[in-house]
Amino acid sequence: MKAKVVVNIENEPDAQASILTNNAIVGLTGNDNFVTPAILLATMKSDNDDFILAIAKAENNGKDEVLAKNLARTKVDDNFRTQGNYVNTTCKGDWTKAESSGFPLCQPRTPGQKQQLGASNTNVAGKIMIFCYLKVTGLIARVIQITQTPEVENSWKLVGVSKLQKHFVSNLTRKSVYYIRLANVTDPNVIDFCEPFSIVIL
Repeated sequence: MKAKVVVNIENEPDAQASILTNNAIVGLTGNDNFVTPAILLATMKSDNDDFILAIAKAENNGKDEVLAKNLARTKVDDNFRTQGNYVNTTCKGDWTKAESSGFPLCQPRTPGQKQQLGASNTNVAGKIMIFCYLKVTGLIARVIQITQTPEVENSWKLVGVSKLQKHFVSNLTRKSVYYIRLANVTDPNVIDFCEPFSIVIL
C-alpha cells in the first residue's frame, strides 16, 4: 500500500486544525524532499498565526469576530489542502517522504502502531499534560523539552527528566503555539529527540 497524507481538515475543531497546520509547517521546513512547496511556508505560517489570534478574539461570540475567525479558518483549510496535495504528488506513495512531511497519514505504515508523544490542555489555564505512549526496554529516563521557536536549537527548554509516562507543564502563554519533543534515553551518551509535536495553549 502506498503512503498518502490527509489533505482535508475542514471537519477538525479550530484548535486541532491549527495544530495540524503547524505540524505540516515544521515538517516541510528545510525538508529536502519538498523543496518547491505549493504555498510559501512563510505565507502558510502567517495565515495560521492570524487564525490563532482570530480564535482568541472570537471567544466573546461577537458577530464580526466570529466572521473574521471563519474567514481565517477558510484560508487555513485551503492552504492545508493545497500543500497536502503537493506532498502527495511529490512523495509518490513513498512512506519515508510522506512521514517526513509533517502531515498526518491517511493510514499508518504499520497497522496498530502507537504514536510516541502527545499532549492535551488541562482545565487549568496555561497548563498541559504531556503523554509518552511507548514503553521502552532499558529506559533510563524520558527527556522532554519545549519551545515556541523549534527552528532555534538553543531555545529548547528542559521541562522533564524521569521515567514517568505523564508530565505536566504550567505557566504557558495562552493562545500560543508550543512545540514539544521527547528523547527516550537508553544509553546515557545518546540523546536522540523525536520530531516536535505542537499544541495550541487554551
